[in-house]
Amino acid sequence: MTKLASRSDSLGFAERCKKNLLYIEQAFQSHEDVHPVTQIITSSLGLIVFPWERKADQRLRGTRLYSLDESQWPQWAETKPSKGLGELIHKLRNAIAHGNVSFSSDDRESRTVIVTFKSEDGDWRAAISAYDLRRFFFAFIQLIENEIG
Repeated sequence: MTKLASRSDSLGFAERCKKNLLYIEQAFQSHEDVHPVTQIITSSLGLIVFPWERKADQRLRGTRLYSLDESQWPQWAETKPSKGLGELIHKLRNAIAHGNVSFSSDDRESRTVIVTFKSEDGDWRAAISAYDLRRFFFAFIQLIENEIG
């Protein structure tokens, strides 16, 4: 068994969230009665909110989204495009924390569900498939790990 960083560390917590998400996805593939799309959103706490709040991503906040597009990051459909990764993560964090998340269906297959996030005032909305949201979360954590070392 691989030794994980401390759960008290935001990246250690993120590692555990990722591990749990992968376990749920594997159980789903084995026809277990689990909900991978729900787990993707639940995992956002450890994969987006905790690192943001603990400033693990401080050096990445100014990263421009177009530079991530070159790295094959998933694309977002935003009503008001974010200027950078920091702004997008901030908006996502707020939407998640305030429960402003909706789903196109109750399907368990992540490729078929569109997840929509919105601001409290409804001024901003962003949509992405649950599958691509998962990819985004994993890429975000990998980017932090690469940057922090």
